[in-house]
Amino acid sequence: MQTFNRNLRECTELSRPQGLPCYITLADFNQLCRTITYEVLGKLIEQKPRATMVVEKTPDHVQHIGFIRALFPKAKIVHVIRDARDVVLSQMEAGKKSWGADWASQSPADAAKTWVEWTKQGCAWRAEPYPYIEGKYEDLRSNGPATLGRVYRFLGLPLPQARVEEIYKRFSLESCANGSAPQVLIRSGELAVTKVPAYPEGFFRSAERKKKAALSPEDIAVIEQVAGPMLEYFKYPLPEKKTASSE
Repeated sequence: MQTFNRNLRECTELSRPQGLPCYITLADFNQLCRTITYEVLGKLIEQKPRATMVVEKTPDHVQHIGFIRALFPKAKIVHVIRDARDVVLSQMEAGKKSWGADWASQSPADAAKTWVEWTKQGCAWRAEPYPYIEGKYEDLRSNGPATLGRVYRFLGLPLPQARVEEIYKRFSLESCANGSAPQVLIRSGELAVTKVPAYPEGFFRSAERKKKAALSPEDIAVIEQVAGPMLEYFKYPLPEKKTASSE
């Protein structure tokens, strides 16, 4: 949809417009996109009528924040940043599975480059006068309730700290991995009557599995070469830089 949006804007600047601008205006197109979005996400609301907010967590959205803002000016952006080395490891592991082979990069350099580009695109919205918050995945793991509470407040849904701690415990990575977390995935349409399947193998990694799937020193070196400045900016640990010693 954003491609069509961009094409419409670019075509209207031509001396002889072609294609979509001959049929609809940019405002018409954006309204069509809103209608589709309301129809799709409305199906979720039908399943949870008490819900007051919809969360859509597709990582690719970080590339399209401007378009999302154009459609929904009140949308709130929660930008979660994670160590590039862990992101690349997850990408490479997912690429080996049937559920990730069509989108996960198998190249450490390419995955690291994507991490840099997407992270920059998200952070570019810090200075804009729109609701935006960012946090590190590692903080959510090490100081979960406090980090999660901050997000709830940003969303306008302040909760007592005890309630935040309860939610964090129920939906912790460990609980999701061992199957004890509540199943909240909503299904409608043709899949409404089907049983929600278990998470695919490898979707969650224990510390032991993560260690076994660790990146090679060569892969780490490639990632740090590509993403080093950004990793340093976000205060992720990096090996000490070697300096030439004088004789």
